[in-house]
Amino acid sequence: LTCDGARAVTGAVDGLVRVWHLKVGLGGAQEGHKPSLICKGHFNVVSGVAVMGSNQAFSVSWDRSIRKWLLNEGFNEEAGNNVSEKMMAMRRDAHDLEITCISVDAKGTTVATGSYDCSVRVWSANSLEPIRTLEQHGNWTTGVAYHPLDPALLVTVSLDGTMGIWDLAKKSREALVEVCSVGRKLRCVGFATEDV
Repeated sequence: LTCDGARAVTGAVDGLVRVWHLKVGLGGAQEGHKPSLICKGHFNVVSGVAVMGSNQAFSVSWDRSIRKWLLNEGFNEEAGNNVSEKMMAMRRDAHDLEITCISVDAKGTTVATGSYDCSVRVWSANSLEPIRTLEQHGNWTTGVAYHPLDPALLVTVSLDGTMGIWDLAKKSREALVEVCSVGRKLRCVGFATEDV
């Protein structure tokens, strides 16, 4: 969801990123929802999306790339021109194998991606320049999540059954704070923002 709660961004197996205006009233979600914007650029499955603010999104794909989208640039909803490659602000080949997941830190300064190549890569959210590569997992990295209050804290999970807790404020060799082995293949990770 965008930070204003007005739009949701989805990725699909057709390689498209869709932006949905959420029109929810007292009766619930309206039927017949259609995307207000379709972002075209990936040529394989979109495996993850992350939203930054109210008008930027990132997507990752099995095409091994990360893309940054400007959700408001040059778009005229009334004209019905809702399929666009013009929304793509940047593209970068990001991993050696398919990318499985993405997360943006709470301050909007860095983006983390995980891949079948077992690595986690951290990128500048502004330029998509690589910042660092984190290597610890022995199988596909399947989930990444930044702490909602501390943009230096990143948690990663893998099909090897481990969860890595990283302090990105530390140098590369000291960044891995803890590895937890749960003995099961892990597919995704997230943070709760308050006590449950």
